[in-house]
Amino acid sequence: MRRSIRNLSVAAAVCLVLAACGAAPGSSPLTSLSAAPSPIPSTEPSTTPATTPAASVEPSASVPGDSVPIPSDTYARVATDDLRVRSKPGVSDDSKKLGPLLQEGTLVLVVDGPVQASGYDWYQVQPLLRSDLQEEVDPFGWVAMAGKDGEPWLVPEAIPCPPAPNDYDELSNLSPIAENYYGITCFSGREFTFKARLGAPETLCGTEPGWGVDPAWFDNCGQPLNYLVTVDGDGGIATAWLPDVDLSIAPEWDDPIDQWPIVEVTGMYDHASAQNCRNRQNNPEAGPIEPDAALTRLNCRSRFVVTSMREVDG
Repeated sequence: MRRSIRNLSVAAAVCLVLAACGAAPGSSPLTSLSAAPSPIPSTEPSTTPATTPAASVEPSASVPGDSVPIPSDTYARVATDDLRVRSKPGVSDDSKKLGPLLQEGTLVLVVDGPVQASGYDWYQVQPLLRSDLQEEVDPFGWVAMAGKDGEPWLVPEAIPCPPAPNDYDELSNLSPIAENYYGITCFSGREFTFKARLGAPETLCGTEPGWGVDPAWFDNCGQPLNYLVTVDGDGGIATAWLPDVDLSIAPEWDDPIDQWPIVEVTGMYDHASAQNCRNRQNNPEAGPIEPDAALTRLNCRSRFVVTSMREVDG
């Protein structure tokens, strides 16, 4: 039998962010968003600070008063080239410049905002990967929505929700963090129940990373690494498990897949506990730089949380 776990990208992405594993819906569809304005062509930056993109200028004027806020947990698209991402809203010394610059057409998830600072409206965004060939991963952080002259740099993007999944195979297609955030934008807190097989990992976490996650059951190094695949043994998603879910029926990692127990599982994306996720320093002396706390919460919200499970007949 195949042991094809094709959609473990949520766990992989979290691992990249937290240096872990080593170290990581009430629905709210996006069908009511207004269509994005026509793309804004790139222009050569002016030498006048009032019209130069926030990537390279200290603002000196107030933000345009007619900008329409972009709701959190919706999508937007970059409408200019070389848009700077910063660690905090504004261009103060403690707001670090992050790279690479975002290019026109980049799709992002809006996480927070707007926040007015340094004369601009700022949004916290998570860029979605454009392709596997992308050399640098676009950064998570804050971008200015528009220039001082009203030129839009970030515009809302209406992306229809997919149909609600009817089974586990369809549900697994919602998982890849690098491709979409449908679990948050379309099915936040919505329960799904399905049949699957309960699997066991071949390897454990390994060396404890410098930073982990609390609650520990969201942390790949602090929770069981059991995962789910379809009854046929294909597909699969990495999950977080509520602490009272009984995993004693899990197989040994080297058991054939057709001997893995068939279970009925109930769970959801964007579990309420994800809002409490925070960074935990495991090694004060030799850990990496602390991950962005907002990104840690977003990664927790993107995990499928199993809230109950029972063994059933096939």
